[in-house]
Amino acid sequence: MHAKLSSKDSKTFHTESDRFFSLTKAQVGLEYMLVFGFSLVIVAILWTYSSYNVENTKWDLQIAYAKSALDKIVDVSDVAYVQGPPSQFYIYPNFPDNVNRVYISGNTIEMELLWRDGILRNISATSLGNLIGNISTAPGQHKLLVKALNNSVQFSEG
Repeated sequence: MHAKLSSKDSKTFHTESDRFFSLTKAQVGLEYMLVFGFSLVIVAILWTYSSYNVENTKWDLQIAYAKSALDKIVDVSDVAYVQGPPSQFYIYPNFPDNVNRVYISGNTIEMELLWRDGILRNISATSLGNLIGNISTAPGQHKLLVKALNNSVQFSEG
């Protein structure tokens, strides 16, 4: 009752339907492997894309923090400058993690942001009066005393 269906095939089948079911199982296994492999490729592409977008979003957020901090400093310094001495205010700007330098020159304050791979971005704001003082580059909240002097505004931390 056991008949070989082919001389190349070493497996013995009882009937033609046994051979058909054996091929169907192999085809189903191959299809599962293809679907699984295709799914892995799609997941890898999506993972790469989302990782790239997360990094860009972090960078954009750091820039927004820097702009917000500079705008707060300049807005309060403008008020102090217009009111004149003895006007003084405390402000609490938040600095991002990647501040490399803070330049104060004339009526301009500039923050230099350093991103990985050495990418630099300068963000600046301009005040009505001359600005004097130094601001540290430490990340987080700073307590700044903004004090009006004759024809200028002075910053000091603490």
